[in-house]
Amino acid sequence: MFAKVIRLPYLLLVCALTLLSGCSAEKALALLNAVLPDGHYKKTLDVEYGTNARQKMDFYVPIADKIDTQHSDITVVFVYGGAWRTGQKSDYEFIAESLTREGFNVLIPDYRLYPEVKFPEFVNDIADAIAVYEKSVRSIKDGKNESGAGSRLVLMGHSSGAHQAAMLFTDKKYLNTVNVSSDVVGFIGLSGPYDLPRDLTEVAVVFPESFDELTVNPITRTKIWTDNTRPRGAVLLLHGEDDERVLVSHTTRFAEALNEAGVEVDVARLSGGHARVVIALSTPLQFTNDSLSYVTEFLNTIN
Repeated sequence: MFAKVIRLPYLLLVCALTLLSGCSAEKALALLNAVLPDGHYKKTLDVEYGTNARQKMDFYVPIADKIDTQHSDITVVFVYGGAWRTGQKSDYEFIAESLTREGFNVLIPDYRLYPEVKFPEFVNDIADAIAVYEKSVRSIKDGKNESGAGSRLVLMGHSSGAHQAAMLFTDKKYLNTVNVSSDVVGFIGLSGPYDLPRDLTEVAVVFPESFDELTVNPITRTKIWTDNTRPRGAVLLLHGEDDERVLVSHTTRFAEALNEAGVEVDVARLSGGHARVVIALSTPLQFTNDSLSYVTEFLNTIN
């Protein structure tokens, strides 16, 4: 026990320095998740929502006698980034640790990646995961059948994952096609490329020319909303001031488009670069900027 007390601050310091310097991120994330406290939530791992090896999801619920579960009807669906090419759900348990501490359920799906698939298949995967979760997983909470658990959704993503979550938020066809009935009550975007730069080769190969701007661009979609297609939920957009991977102008333009379309949106520019805005969502590293406080305050305002 004494050895653990000595090592934990050192391990977290290593995590912070490694993650924020941008090197060996995968190993640092594994280290961070390994030292997180997990006694306040239950996790169900590798639930299949399709036949592909990557079509699996992890689901986290707060434990009622450890946490105030007044928000148990809300599930935050987190979509990680990785330029549609990399990423794995297990790296982001730290987000579930933080948000279940506030009483929210958390769903983190894996999805198929480029070059195995191109747009819109990875967006369809997230929709399929939500559909399976809604039908067969959300009713399981602490081993009991609670059909109301997770009946409202907040879509959340980082980087390319923010683009995917934004597509689900701005275009209802994805969830409607797979008969998702849960209400989408919010969207949280972290450093997303909402004004998709399709002239970049990195992006162009993932998004075939057969799809036009209206189909692939969340900002463009806001311009054709009607009273029936406009999302009802509020929006929180966060971006790092020093982000050189996805420019902060993407968030600025998306916020302007949402405001013009009549959607409530809060925007915050935070210290740090592309990775810090998501890493700071971890409880041990929340001191690196205000991401976690913004996200939890936003979620707690949802009625």
